[in-house]
This record gives sequence, C-alpha cells and structure tokens, in this order.
Amino acid sequence: MPVAAQEVCWDNSAIQAALAEGRIQPVAAVLSREGIDPSTEVLSVKVCEQGGALVYVLAVLETSGQARNLTLNAQ
Repeated sequence: MPVAAQEVCWDNSAIQAALAEGRIQPVAAVLSREGIDPSTEVLSVKVCEQGGALVYVLAVLETSGQARNLTLNAQ
C-alpha cells in the first residue's frame, strides 16, 4: 500500500479561485518578492499545501539555460 503524499496540489480552478480571493499572490509577484531574475522562464506552475502552508512548485528555465525547480511561499 503506497504511503500518502505529504503535499496536496490544487487543480487550475482552485488556483484561480485562490488568486481571485487573495489567498495566494500571483506568480510574478512571488518571483519578484523572492528576487528571482525577471527574465527567468516559468515552465510549469503548481500550488500545493505543504506543511500547512500554500506554496508554488515551479519548474523554471534560467537565462543560463539551466532548468530547476523552486518551491516558494504562495501567500
């Protein structure tokens, strides 16, 4: 029997509702707040509940061509 995942990720409608209600910040605002280079290309976006907090789990492509994953507070 598989172990339950520790994080639960939201579908697109839940993300849109949370943005509209102000429960999470837009991705661009979070990237700016965290000092991420504005030319960084976001490849994918997930919002997950992790340890009681809402986080963005992002796959990004940096200007150097290096791909990496970021986990950032979405609130």
